[in-house]
Amino acid sequence: MTFDQICELEPRLRKLYDEIPRLLPSLMEAENGNFWMCWSRLKAMMSALVGWSAENERVQSPQCYDVAYSACFDRAESCGMEVHRRT
Repeated sequence: MTFDQICELEPRLRKLYDEIPRLLPSLMEAENGNFWMCWSRLKAMMSALVGWSAENERVQSPQCYDVAYSACFDRAESCGMEVHRRT
């Protein structure tokens, strides 16, 4: 299943993905610029939507989690690098 297909089944995942650029600066500030702590917080939000802890049974598979993890991490990493460059 692709990330877009997962997002069709769980629209809140797309919303979280789209909000990462907006969320990351405030998370970076709250975590004293520690990207990994920020990622941990974002990952917790993502894990509530996809994977074993998801409410939606259609996205509870480890494969869905892996796809969502990769997409969200890549987005956070690229945004995190931009935030880090600006500080």
